[in-house]
Amino acid sequence: MLTLPLAQIEPRVRLANFHQCTDAQHWGPRRIIDLQFIYVLRGELCYQAGDEETVQIPAGSVLCIFPTTAHDLWVSAPESMISGIHCEIGPGTWASRDYRCDPRPAVVTTPNADQHIAQQFKLCAEMYTAYGSFSRDRCNAICKDILLGLGEHWHQRTDPALSMRMREMISFIREHLHNPNLSRQDLASEFYVTPEHINYIFKHEVHMTPSEVINRERCIRAHQL
Repeated sequence: MLTLPLAQIEPRVRLANFHQCTDAQHWGPRRIIDLQFIYVLRGELCYQAGDEETVQIPAGSVLCIFPTTAHDLWVSAPESMISGIHCEIGPGTWASRDYRCDPRPAVVTTPNADQHIAQQFKLCAEMYTAYGSFSRDRCNAICKDILLGLGEHWHQRTDPALSMRMREMISFIREHLHNPNLSRQDLASEFYVTPEHINYIFKHEVHMTPSEVINRERCIRAHQL
C-alpha cells in the first residue's frame, strides 16, 4: 500500500455539489465507494458510523466519510446547507487499500471559521458542472487546495505547534534579514548545532529548507515596506 505525503496527493473529483437540505433529511444506513468531504455552510449535521457515538458537525466544519464505512447522516437543524465532494486522492482507490495519505484525514475538521474554504467548496462545485477545456483540471486543483488547507489541521493533531527552538530560529532570521549573507551557518552558530542539523529541523517542522525560509521572510518584509 502506497503512503502519500499530503503534498503529493492528486485528487480526482467524482462529484461536487451544493445541497439545500430539507428539515430532518436522512441518508442511510449507507456505504460509499470513495472519500467524501462535506462542508456545512449553514445549520448542522449529525453523523454516526456503525455503533459509534453520534458526532455533531456544526456550520463551518468539514466531515470526512471514509469508503465502505457503514454510517448514517442526518440534518439536525432547520435550513441547513451543505457542499460535498466525492473523490479519490491517490492512484487506485482508498477502498481497495491502494493508498493512504499522511496525515490521515480527521473525521471532523473545523478550520477556524475560514470563509475561504466555503468559497473553495462553491467554486469546486461550479467547476464540476462546467464544460470548459480545463474545468476538470481546475476542479481537481481546487479540491487539492481544500485538502491541503484541512491538512494543516490534521497535521496539528500529532505535531500541534512549532517547537520553541523553531520559533526562536524564525525570530533570529527576522531580526537579521539586514544581513545579505544570512545562511544556515549563522543559525548553526547561534544555536550551537551543526548546519546539517539545522536543515533537519527545518525540513521536519516546516517542510522547507533554511534558505527557503530566509527567502520567504525577505519577500514578506519587502511586501511590507
